[in-house]
Parts: sequence; structure tokens; C-alpha cells
Amino acid sequence: MSFFSTLLLVTNGFFHRYLQLCREDVFRRYSSKGNTTIAISFNIAVLLAVLVAIYVTVWPSAHFKELVRTIEFFGLDLGRTSFIGFSIKHSITPMNMALIFNVMVLTGILLWIDILCAGSINAQLRSSAFSNKLRSLQRQMFILLLLQAAAPIIFLQIPYAIAIFYLFTGHSTTPFISVIIGVLLALHPLIDPMLVLAFVKDYRIYILSKLNIRKSPKLILAKNNKIVADEIPKVYIGPITAISS
Repeated sequence: MSFFSTLLLVTNGFFHRYLQLCREDVFRRYSSKGNTTIAISFNIAVLLAVLVAIYVTVWPSAHFKELVRTIEFFGLDLGRTSFIGFSIKHSITPMNMALIFNVMVLTGILLWIDILCAGSINAQLRSSAFSNKLRSLQRQMFILLLLQAAAPIIFLQIPYAIAIFYLFTGHSTTPFISVIIGVLLALHPLIDPMLVLAFVKDYRIYILSKLNIRKSPKLILAKNNKIVADEIPKVYIGPITAISS
């Protein structure tokens, strides 16, 4: 679920950037509160569909939990252990297969959108007559999107694939490999905000100012523009003599 939600957020970022750079007319036409609400509702519906698929297909049933409690395993209380997954023998039903296929199709569609949007954005940045500063900024944001898309693969999918490989091949992991897999999985929630802070200067300055590591730009500007009363030049006016005619 963590991988799919991250993939959905990255797809939204690619599609939003694609509309801004490649389809500016469409972006202006549909940039309203109503269309934003529709987009948010669509994202929620997709997440709910995946949650339903996970709950129906891989969540342990009551019968399975009762069966596990009857099994005795030395040094491990199976009754208090978490289980998730599906059994090829007992869990493969037409409904479960349809739900799993639906999740696979949704994942494929999101990846296809990411690839198309990334290609269009890259082509637009190469061909459009942007100023050097604007082109540099847009390319920086494009690199940020690519890194955000790569983060779930590096920190979720690769460690998960390694763990599955060791599980189904019967090989034993070393303590070092187990620690690396655990660290990579735990680091994923931290990586995305760190990428944003590294690439977006305004966010970085705001966070540093809130942590009192760096002064806020507003305070610096106010301090530089402060008027000191003692430094105001004084103008002396001499005595005025009234002349009567």
C-alpha cells in the first residue's frame, strides 16, 4: 500500500507538471476548485479500490487465525503474529483474481502515465524557448520528480524483492543483509521530504527558520530596512524675522 500510494502521488506530480509545461491551455481551463475536488475524489477512489483488494485478497480470515492458534512452534507465539498474503490453494477465487488483476492494471496505468509525461516534459524542456533561469528551474523540478519516482523502487521494491528471493529459494540471510533491508524500508518515509527540501529552496529556508538554524528572510529584510531615529539627519532652521512694510 505504501508503494502504491507513493506511486499515485508521483503520478499526480508528473501529470501536473505535464499540464503546466505542455498543455498550458488545458491547465488554465481546468484549474478550478470544482475540478480540483474531482481530481482529489478520483485519487481517493483509486486508493479505496486498492485497500479493498488488499483486505479481501491478502487479509487473514477468522478461520486462518483459529487454525494458527492450534499450531505450536518453539520460541514463537503464532497467535500473536501478523500474517498477510494469499494461499494458492485456498485463496485463489475468481473474485480474488479479479481484484489482484485490477490492482496490477492500475499500477501499469500509473507507470504508463509517468513514462509518457516524463518523455513529454523532457522534450518540451529541450525545444521550448525558455529563459536560462526558467529552464534551469523547470529542469530542477523535473529531476526532483524522477528521484521521487525512483525512491519507492530503491527503498521499497528492491528490499522487498530481495526478501522474497531469500524466502522462496530457501537461502538464509546474513545479519548484515537483514539490517540493510530493514534500514532501507524504514528510510523510505524520510527520503521524499528530504528530496523536496534539497531541491526547493523556499521550503528549505522555511524549515531552517522554524528550527532557528537560519533567520527568516522577512526578519532579515525588516532588519536591513529598519530606520533608526538617531541616524535621521537633523535640519536646523534659524530664527525667522518678520519684516513689516
